[in-house]
Amino acid sequence: MVLRRSHETRTIIWPHYFDRRVGRRSGRRVPKKLAVEQPKLDRIALAANAAGFKFEKDAEAAHPFFWWEKSGRLLIVSDKPKTRIVAMIAQKLREKKEEPE
Repeated sequence: MVLRRSHETRTIIWPHYFDRRVGRRSGRRVPKKLAVEQPKLDRIALAANAAGFKFEKDAEAAHPFFWWEKSGRLLIVSDKPKTRIVAMIAQKLREKKEEPE
């Protein structure tokens, strides 16, 4: 989805926010009980969609802390605080993980 309205607030969401292997000091934003192993951008996008967010995917982006790893990012359109957005997506990621595939 391409969203280009200047009056909308975008929040950047990086995959390492949800990665169990990443420490809190290195950027993980959720508790380990909500974190998952190596979350992929597509999986996070599905969780964000399930949480009801509109977003734009930027698959070639690299976080400045992990500049060598082009993990991508989501640009979420929402007026909610970033901590709430991250928590909602993390909850959906855990729900998806617990479902049999």
